[in-house]
Amino acid sequence: MLIDGLKHHFPENDYLLFSPKSPALSVENIVTPQGFQPFWRQWGIINQFKDENLDIYHGLSAELPLKRFKKTKTVVTIHDLIFLRYPQYYPFIDRKIYKYKTQKAVENADKIVCVSQVTANDLNRFFLFETSKTEVLHFDCNPIFYSKKTDDELAKFRLRYNMPNQFLLIVSKFEKRKNHLSILKAIVDKNIDIPLVLVGKHGDSYDSVNQFIKKNELNKKCQIFTTIPTEDLPYFYQAAYASIFPSEYEGFGIPVLESMAGGTPVLTTKNSSMAEIGGNASLYFDAHNTEEIAEAIETVFQAEERNLITSKIPEQLKKFNHQHILNQYITMYKSVL
Repeated sequence: MLIDGLKHHFPENDYLLFSPKSPALSVENIVTPQGFQPFWRQWGIINQFKDENLDIYHGLSAELPLKRFKKTKTVVTIHDLIFLRYPQYYPFIDRKIYKYKTQKAVENADKIVCVSQVTANDLNRFFLFETSKTEVLHFDCNPIFYSKKTDDELAKFRLRYNMPNQFLLIVSKFEKRKNHLSILKAIVDKNIDIPLVLVGKHGDSYDSVNQFIKKNELNKKCQIFTTIPTEDLPYFYQAAYASIFPSEYEGFGIPVLESMAGGTPVLTTKNSSMAEIGGNASLYFDAHNTEEIAEAIETVFQAEERNLITSKIPEQLKKFNHQHILNQYITMYKSVL
C-alpha cells in the first residue's frame, strides 16, 4: 500500500524497491540480488546503495543492513515487539535473531517509524535509543475494504457461503495469541445464541479451536473458513452484524481497521494498540475476561447501541485516510535528508 501509494501520488520522486524477488507492484525499478546471496539484505545490499546513489533507504520490516553507507540515510519501520512481550509464543532462536536485528536497526537508523504509540512505548521499554529519532505513523488498509457492497451483493454472498443473516465475525490466523478460545468460552459460559464465523489461516491453535467446538457441540453455531480469496474478505466484514478481534496483543491490529472501513462495528481487546485504532468507534474487553467479552457481544447486538457505535466510525476513519498517511511519510522522508 505504501509503495504503490507513493508512486501514484508523488511521481516526482524516483523509487527503487529492493527485494529478493520481483513482487506484483507498480514500481518499475526493482533491485534484486545477483546470484545466490543468502545475506543480501544484511551485507550485499550496501554495494547497490553505492551503485544507485541512494538518498534514503527504508527498511519496512524492522531490518536494516548491518553496515552503514554514509551517503544514504536510513529509515526503519518497527511493527511490534511481541517476541519480547510474549516470548512464550516464539522459539528461543527466533527471539534471539529478532532481537539482534531490531537492536542493530534501531542503532543504525536515522529515523524509526513505529506503526502505533504502543509499539513506540515498547521500543522505549526494551531498547535504549535516541527517542527523538522515533515517529508514530499509522497504516491504512487495502482500498477494497472501503468499497461498499449493495444489499443484493451481500445477499448473494450469504447464499454462496451459506451464511446466516446475522453473525459475529472473527478474522484472524488461528494462533494462540489471537485468543479465539476466549470468545468460544464466553459464548458457552453465557449461552450466547449468536452464530460465529471464523476466517483465518491454519496456525498453532487451529486444532484446539476445533476440539473445543466439537466438545461443546457448537458445530451448528460456528462456521470456519481457512482458504478464501482476499477479494471476498470485504463481503465477510460487511455481511457481519459485528466483528470481534480478541488478540492478546498487536502492534497495530489491521482487522480492526478493515472492519471499520466497511462500516461494521468492532469488539476488541482494551490492551495494546487496538484502542488506538478503534478509538470511540469500538467496544473493548479484557482479552481473557469472559464476563466482559459476553457483555460486549450482548451490547453490540442491541440495535440502538450498534447504531451509536457505527455512527462514530466515519470520524475515526479520518485518522487513517490514505492521502493523509502518504503526506506524513513524505514529510518524514524530507526531514531525514
